[in-house]
Amino acid sequence: MRMDLARDGDVVIVTPREDRLDACTAAEFKRRLIDRIDAGERRFVVDLSDVSFVDSSGLAALVTIMKRVGLEGDLVLCGAADAVLRMLATSRMDRIFAIVPARHEALTSLRD
Repeated sequence: MRMDLARDGDVVIVTPREDRLDACTAAEFKRRLIDRIDAGERRFVVDLSDVSFVDSSGLAALVTIMKRVGLEGDLVLCGAADAVLRMLATSRMDRIFAIVPARHEALTSLRD
């Protein structure tokens, strides 16, 4: 899975560079983020601007990552396309995740 990792202070910015977060890509996505969490990272922005489709495997990966971050950390999703937002709403995950339109808004929300 192609993915960019960047930092803004103590926030890790994760940008999947795949069109789909699905059964073919979700396991590696989850493993790479859990490796970061296990290494002590606790604050994440996941920029989904390149992702046009998320299936149940992708949602499960995001939920696992959020649970692993736990109450001591933060996970904010941004840049989600309409189809991804619909999937999050249909699955009611939009009530679970912090979701904002743009990366700068995600970073600002973590500074407040």
